[in-house]
Amino acid sequence: MAVNVSPVEFRDENFLERLFVILSETGMDPRSLELELTEGVLMRYLNSTASTLHAVRERGVTLAVDDFGTGYSSLSYLKKFQVDALKIDKSFVRQISTAGDDTAIVTAVIGMARSLKLRVIAEGVETLEEATFLRAHHCDEAQGYYFSRPLPPHQFAGLLRTGIPEASVVVHRSPVMS
Repeated sequence: MAVNVSPVEFRDENFLERLFVILSETGMDPRSLELELTEGVLMRYLNSTASTLHAVRERGVTLAVDDFGTGYSSLSYLKKFQVDALKIDKSFVRQISTAGDDTAIVTAVIGMARSLKLRVIAEGVETLEEATFLRAHHCDEAQGYYFSRPLPPHQFAGLLRTGIPEASVVVHRSPVMS
């Protein structure tokens, strides 16, 4: 399960305590949780961010850089914070089929992430053409309206039980799309 963490939530002095209490109360395996943080959140308070992320990773929670490419895009923080995944911002994905520069950016981000042994997640996939491009370039995961619109909890539970119809399953989870 991936959860976006806002800057306000992340900076709260009780963030770690609340996170660990929630994991304990729900009985959720920490390895099943991925926290998504934007580049801005990661860079704002370098020292405290590093120690907080270290504590999160020690518990088995994975970390993803959300909206990669729209903020600082400093490659040094990928190593410093030991993130597990990069999420390519939908603004780049949206232009895959029409703009050569964004196609090159997406391809470069996927290649860079793979060489750093990071998972790559594409946001905002809305068309078969985008999904096909991402699959062909070995993007690990994708999310967007192409797969499903946001759903209320009971409908989402049904989707988990039945799965996405085969015709729309083009991009799926790592290690390498097949």
